[in-house]
Amino acid sequence: MNSSISTIIEMDSHEDINKIMEIGSLMNHFVISDSERDEIFKERARKLAKKHDKEKNTDKLKLVEFLIGDDKYAIESRFVKAVMLIKELTPIPCTPDFVLGVTLLRSRLISVIDLKKFLNVPSKGLTDQNRLMIIRNDSMEIGILTDVVEEIKWLHNNDIMRSPEHLDTASEYYIGITSAQLKVLDGDFLLNHSDMLVREIV
Repeated sequence: MNSSISTIIEMDSHEDINKIMEIGSLMNHFVISDSERDEIFKERARKLAKKHDKEKNTDKLKLVEFLIGDDKYAIESRFVKAVMLIKELTPIPCTPDFVLGVTLLRSRLISVIDLKKFLNVPSKGLTDQNRLMIIRNDSMEIGILTDVVEEIKWLHNNDIMRSPEHLDTASEYYIGITSAQLKVLDGDFLLNHSDMLVREIV
């Protein structure tokens, strides 16, 4: 039993340790077997371990990684609502060149944005690997054209560095960039940008 208690103390805060010791003190007033006492401490240890893991995840971002041209990009998974094959697009006249058109998704018209043109990334044209990624926040929903959707990954916040503005004219749309040159898009900034509101240019 002592080894179980020491394990808890090493992995948890002083506040949690005090709670455990209070439980141990209360147990002394009841007649329970050693095996029951051990099981109570083990269950407490399991709950505290889950709490510890949950707190550690707040330092990470869950990202969807994708390719645009030769560059790797990512966006927080909480913004990504669907990844799908490109269906029929209906062009919208008198709109910026990065607006490919609109598509129908579950009875909703979704504007489709070519991020290559929006971010001034060289285009390679459409291939079978292209996917439409539907992203949304509380105020806007759009589809962005990607070349390849690669994977979902976790990334520590401190692994993301602010991108120097003089190296990339589109840096205002990034949370930052990693040492592996993964550009992490700022989902809210992108979706709330005035250019995402598709309207005719007269």
